[in-house]
Amino acid sequence: MKRVQIELTPRAQNLLLETIQWYNKQRKGQGTKFYKEVIATFESISKNPDTFQFRYKDVRVSPLKKHPYLVFYSIRKSTAYILAVLHCSQNPENWPKK
Repeated sequence: MKRVQIELTPRAQNLLLETIQWYNKQRKGQGTKFYKEVIATFESISKNPDTFQFRYKDVRVSPLKKHPYLVFYSIRKSTAYILAVLHCSQNPENWPKK
């Protein structure tokens, strides 16, 4: 598959912003490190959207390398819609299924 565009849903934007703010409260600059890792993961998804495993019917998951988070996304046409960026310890009931 060719490269796809990345688009965040409003939910994903909110979750990402909350997490960045939380990391910055824990340690100065840590939110920026987390954000850079998320952007690198988005880039991997953009370049190779079919590489990552399916978690649900049409929802794929890509793990971050250094932080215990998963990026949930769905591909439609030439766009990967980021549904959520969630900590691995969160209840699976809260994970996006579509």
